[in-house]
Amino acid sequence: MHKMKLSNLFKGVKLVLSAVFFLSAIFLFGICGLILDASLAGKALAKTDTAAKAPEKSIKDFPYHRVDFDLKGSKCVSCIRRVVRKVRNVKGVIKADISIKKPYSGVIIFEREKTDFHAIEKRFKSEKVEATNMETEDLKSVPDIVIPKSLMRKLKKSA
Repeated sequence: MHKMKLSNLFKGVKLVLSAVFFLSAIFLFGICGLILDASLAGKALAKTDTAAKAPEKSIKDFPYHRVDFDLKGSKCVSCIRRVVRKVRNVKGVIKADISIKKPYSGVIIFEREKTDFHAIEKRFKSEKVEATNMETEDLKSVPDIVIPKSLMRKLKKSA
């Protein structure tokens, strides 16, 4: 019985250390601004092959759009940071971040009236990278913190 409690303690410590490492990496490499929003609390995710689909909700009621994705084509930290900088410079992009650790998960939140994902994809293409495994969602407001949903699922599995 004592071994079981000790084992559970080690699992809890491992989870906490993993979370601390992840958050430290975000702050150390300037990737602040990633997400935790209501969709992680059980909202269904709209999975699509392309983010270019016509939005289902009105721009007036849902003025923001969120795209979660995995980045393919780059493994270099400075290259990934350059991609993030270019995406953040697109007019209408409010938040954009990409993890510097495999699977290079990213999230972008933009104003639907000012831009669309095609403008962002042009920046990806200019850097010879592409977004895959995209999930899209219309938002009423911009969350304070954003973390790619695939990373959140991975953290939940390890918990």
